[in-house]
Amino acid sequence: MALADRIKHRVDGVSYGDIPIHEWTAAMTLLALGEITRQDVVDTFSLTAADETGLDALIATYTALSTKADKVEWLNKLECAGIFYQNGVITETKYKNILGL
Repeated sequence: MALADRIKHRVDGVSYGDIPIHEWTAAMTLLALGEITRQDVVDTFSLTAADETGLDALIATYTALSTKADKVEWLNKLECAGIFYQNGVITETKYKNILGL
């Protein structure tokens, strides 16, 4: 299962293993600020090896941004696109495109 699948809204309600988008973006923001580590994120959400690949792609995309303004904008996109994706408003493809993945 890909990381995006764990974030995606389940029609039948939240199932075990789903990641609430607000907690996910909070963790990613704290990671970006250096307040928690990658391993903290892995442990907090019990990420699988496949999930970790997705996490590493997110980290690489964020790290490649050159300005603080771009990084702040990307973190905002992470939350906003995540909310829309989790609620079924946009597709996984659109979610990834918005984040530059």
